[in-house]
Amino acid sequence: MLKTNILLFVSLVMLPFFSWATKDLVQIPGTSVSMPKPDGFELSDTFAGYLNAKNSSSVVVMELPLEAFGQLSALFGNLETVQQSFAKQGVKVNDVTLLEMDGYKAPVVIGEQAVSGVSVDKYIALFKGQKTVMVTYNLMDTKTFNHEKVMASIKSIEIGKAASLSDKLALLSFTFQPEKPFNVADVMGNSTVSLTTFEGIDKSGEKPVLMIGSSMSKTRFPEPAKHATALIKSLVGFENLTITSESKVKFAESEGYKIVAEAEGKTAIQFVGYTKTGTYIRLVSVGNSEEMSKVEEKVNAIAKSVVPKS
Repeated sequence: MLKTNILLFVSLVMLPFFSWATKDLVQIPGTSVSMPKPDGFELSDTFAGYLNAKNSSSVVVMELPLEAFGQLSALFGNLETVQQSFAKQGVKVNDVTLLEMDGYKAPVVIGEQAVSGVSVDKYIALFKGQKTVMVTYNLMDTKTFNHEKVMASIKSIEIGKAASLSDKLALLSFTFQPEKPFNVADVMGNSTVSLTTFEGIDKSGEKPVLMIGSSMSKTRFPEPAKHATALIKSLVGFENLTITSESKVKFAESEGYKIVAEAEGKTAIQFVGYTKTGTYIRLVSVGNSEEMSKVEEKVNAIAKSVVPKS
């Protein structure tokens, strides 16, 4: 379950010259990460990290349960394995290197990803604190923000005390009402909340989990129905799914789509609402098909409670 959930969370995970040594550390809201703000970037109001509005480059901070560190550390330590794993998310991994930090060697995955026909260079660094921390650089301009500057940026990162769950919930761009047996587990990247039906870790990988997240950037969706289908197919294990139902719905006070799909003995229920401003909010719940049939009404009730913050 841990492996499945980590990949699911990650799948739910964009500069001019500057001198990192002379810049003050900035606390990334809702996270344990402090790092200097690169020139041309500002703190994002839609995710945890920095955004360069001129070229859509970003530095995204994602925190996962501490228990995930061992698995991710092992994954990042094997080039062939990390290439296979990230390929499923459309990321071509070119190298994995270790960056010498103060008393720690941070593994850094280096690769690229095609997004809407544009090649985006990616650097993904892994850290261990009170949480498992991943910092991802999505770079549209590597001429001014080259490899050496990225590595210097990563080296400047400091990990401190993790933010409280209540503080992180307050930073979400939407509100919702949990329904038993779903309980709030964590908030990731200031954009996604996870709810589980179990305590700790479900090693079986069968028990239902639920996530609600908002898109981290604005874009146009000329064919939202196709986009919603592509989103559910991006779930780990649902690449060759069978859609059992799909319909237009009102979700998160927006026009949207509900899709129910099955694959390999599991069921996924997904709601996606598309706003007029070009963002979307997505709810997805996944688990063993028999278990999902028991909580479907609760999933629908949570979906009805999702409201964007004004």
